[in-house]
Amino acid sequence: MIAVVGALGMLGHAMVAALGDQALPLGRETVALDSPDLLSQLDRLPEVSACVNVAAYTHVDQAESQEALATLVNGHAVGVLASWCRQRGIPLCHFSTDYVFNGSGDVPWVETDHRAPINAYGRSKRIGEDHVMSGCQHWVFRVQWLYGPHGRHFVDTIRRLLRETRDPLTVVNDQWGCPTPTAYLASVVTDCVQGRIPHGVYHLTGSQAVTWYDVALAIATHLGYSDRVVPVSSLAMPRPALRPANGRLSTVKAHRTGIASFDWHHALIDYLSVLN
Repeated sequence: MIAVVGALGMLGHAMVAALGDQALPLGRETVALDSPDLLSQLDRLPEVSACVNVAAYTHVDQAESQEALATLVNGHAVGVLASWCRQRGIPLCHFSTDYVFNGSGDVPWVETDHRAPINAYGRSKRIGEDHVMSGCQHWVFRVQWLYGPHGRHFVDTIRRLLRETRDPLTVVNDQWGCPTPTAYLASVVTDCVQGRIPHGVYHLTGSQAVTWYDVALAIATHLGYSDRVVPVSSLAMPRPALRPANGRLSTVKAHRTGIASFDWHHALIDYLSVLN
């Protein structure tokens, strides 16, 4: 059995679906990373051969005023989980983010680059990475801009707004990354627990970096509203938390290891086509 912590979230649903009968789905009622009783909750679990952690504090803007909570969930609790995995002799698959980097320059980040997060969310995720990398056998996957069923995300929001309003949508065009389907990540994890991917830190994203505006325009064009999306600088849309401008992630290491990439546009259109 593969323990899936955070099984009720968007990424968790994808993991459980991909792992099938191997999955041991664990929602908050069973394992809650913000619980003072976390270790006891883990100790009550049956024997498992690996653990996948997809639970996280993901409210980037709220983390600026709730950094202690974000650090507990994304950082210190992950340390407890990593120690538990080490004691049980099982590997941990953990998800992190490009927000551990400061977003400077325009060159894709590699796994060994210096981490210098510029917001509270990124700092909390860096702490979690440190615990996992020093605490147990692991796969740490830095991912970004996730979308899929069973969750709230940019793709569904843009799709809904285009259909519900005739007003133009302003979308930032100076932050770079790649929209990533949860089903893709779940397929990689399946390969991990089946022993096909060596332990380590990997960047998982598509074959091309784009801006949020590029993604919104692709959605609008698919729906027939290409004239309704307007590019704008992030300076014109300030948020409580700073966002890294350069979220480009190098996937060279993943490719050399045998992890397949995907075309972001094809994957996005496939997702939208199922919804239509």
